[in-house]
Amino acid sequence: MSDAPERIWLNLGHEEITYQEAMMGEVSWCEDRQGNWDVEYIRADLIPWEEIEAELERHKEVVAAVGRLMDMDDYPDTTGDLLRKILAAREEGNE
Repeated sequence: MSDAPERIWLNLGHEEITYQEAMMGEVSWCEDRQGNWDVEYIRADLIPWEEIEAELERHKEVVAAVGRLMDMDDYPDTTGDLLRKILAAREEGNE
């Protein structure tokens, strides 16, 4: 397909949902963002990997915390849950 867009938005609806809910429901896509819960999809060959690696290096502590959380049985379902767990782990480490 020669006319495929470089970026698309996965349209997940109008409220925060878990990954499992997204996989069970209807997910559509569009070239334009339709709502706050849409997720931008970028073709892998267009991703600026060097910039991403540099940004991850700057945030090594958070990346390590996410890695530890991913090994947990109760891995967070939503981004908000993930951020709360990261902040809690960070506070525990600073005490």
